[in-house]
Amino acid sequence: MKKLMVSLLILSLVFLAACEGSKEGDDEDNLTLEQYLQQVKLPNNLEIAIDPETVVSAQEARIHEAGYWELDPETVSKHLLRGELVEMQPMAEGPWYHASGDTYDEYLNVYDNGKSFGIEESSAGGMSYVVYEKSETEKPFLIVNHPDPLTLSDQGRKSMAKSDYSSYADLTFKPYEEALAEVLEHMKQMGFPELAVSETYSMDVETQRKHYEYYVEERGIEPEFDLEDWTTADEKYIFHFRQMIDGIPVSNASWYWGRGTGTGPAGNWMQSTEINVVYMTDGFKDISAYNMYRIKEELASEAMPVVSPVHALRTMIDEYSDLIIEEKLTVTSMELVYVSIPKGKETFELIPAWKITVAEPYESDHSDEDSIKYEYRQYVVHAITGEKISGSR
Repeated sequence: MKKLMVSLLILSLVFLAACEGSKEGDDEDNLTLEQYLQQVKLPNNLEIAIDPETVVSAQEARIHEAGYWELDPETVSKHLLRGELVEMQPMAEGPWYHASGDTYDEYLNVYDNGKSFGIEESSAGGMSYVVYEKSETEKPFLIVNHPDPLTLSDQGRKSMAKSDYSSYADLTFKPYEEALAEVLEHMKQMGFPELAVSETYSMDVETQRKHYEYYVEERGIEPEFDLEDWTTADEKYIFHFRQMIDGIPVSNASWYWGRGTGTGPAGNWMQSTEINVVYMTDGFKDISAYNMYRIKEELASEAMPVVSPVHALRTMIDEYSDLIIEEKLTVTSMELVYVSIPKGKETFELIPAWKITVAEPYESDHSDEDSIKYEYRQYVVHAITGEKISGSR
């Protein structure tokens, strides 16, 4: 009898503790993110470095089934190519075009997952386009041309630093807002889905000259160009777009799915969706887009409530509280996005999720903080169920 009473007492205490934890969590969900960050106790070596005002939530969201977004090659080539068509042929990735003008060559590849070539390929849901000048040696491209977070190889190179360039600043050949409007209109004509700017940089001539000095120094080479060779004709806008679905961006950062769902050679790395544009005085200089999606509206779920950013962040903090964190970890960003999980051949489930980016020092034995590189990983929380999809373990 005594043993039974002790057992009942222990069970009661466990139940009460669980209820208290649940009540505390419910109370915290009613806090704003700013209020929560002011009062939460963080585990050792975990830092939260996000601005609560930049974190945008939603009341509801849907889960979608989707296939790849297919661009029509004829429509794209009609609205994009400026020169006379020289050659067109099927390629493994999709139809390939070469057009030429008096001073330039254009190369366009519209991805179709190998359909036009009669094979199954991994390039789908996008296109690539580039312009080369005939009469000049191409100047180096002095910026990292993909969205954050930076890879290890991109860090520490002053010649490629995005942070040296202003965002939204006007360049000599055209104001920023006018350039953006033109780009979006042209991409709409080409058949792109709804897009929104994720990052943008205005590459002015003075900063490019400075970066070229860094470029020569980093490589230990003789300069191929004089600084005066860089003129306002070299100015360009960089746009990193994201596809928008139901007002929520599709993630442009890869993340690791730890539940045995492989996606191909990359294993459990879930693919991201990128749309990157370089725009100059003559128009598009470079476009790369891949893994865009077309949702199957008839298969969409009902709109369901989205868990708060406080709930998502607490999910991560609770897990890290059970771990011994040896190196300082920093949460650098948090946002509501759609992540894609493969369901079958060219079929994906798009799930609304809170994506929390965590930075971990890669070289922590340096006394100079500027020399430390960081590895970035994504902690992903299902925005409907509130459960972790991908995290530290």
